[in-house]
This record gives sequence, C-alpha cells and structure tokens, in this order.
Amino acid sequence: MKKLNKINHITIGDIDYRIVWDEKQSGGSFSARDKKIIIGTNLGTTRTFGVLLHELKEMIQMEQGTRFLGNTTDDFVFFYGHAQHSDLCSRLTEYLTKFL
Repeated sequence: MKKLNKINHITIGDIDYRIVWDEKQSGGSFSARDKKIIIGTNLGTTRTFGVLLHELKEMIQMEQGTRFLGNTTDDFVFFYGHAQHSDLCSRLTEYLTKFL
C-alpha cells in the first residue's frame, strides 16, 4: 500500500476535526466534543488505513443517527437501511480520497 497523506484537519459534516497521528497507538478514537480524531500508526500503513476507515465510518454513522449506545459506555451498535448505507459509502469515499 502506498503511503497515506497524514493531513491535520478534515471536515466531517460541518465540523472541522483535528487529526492526531499517534505513533504509540495501534487503535483509534474520536471526540465530537473535542473535535479531535486520534489515529494510531504503530502497526504500519495497512493497519493505519483500517483504523482511519473505522473512525471515519463511525463518525458518519453518528451523524446519520444510526449509531447507538449498547450495554456499556464503550459499546456501540449500528442500525441502518440501504439509503443510509449508500450515503455512508459516498461520503466515506469522499473523505478517504483526501488521504490517498
């Protein structure tokens, strides 16, 4: 896989998020409140791309109202139809092209 463009900001919906590329982590997270996305990079480009994909997808689903809190504070469930899936794929493609 070619190298990712490690941009420092991205606008998701109408919110500008700061992106932190963390060499010490292998996972990722985001905070809508803090307007920050953390992407772990210590397992290489392919794994980093997977973490990025996971966080962006989850952020879009949060905006769509298709991400719900499960049984614990860090457990989320997703429920959506084909229209939301089509929207998610379209938006995700747009966001991912900024990193390629």
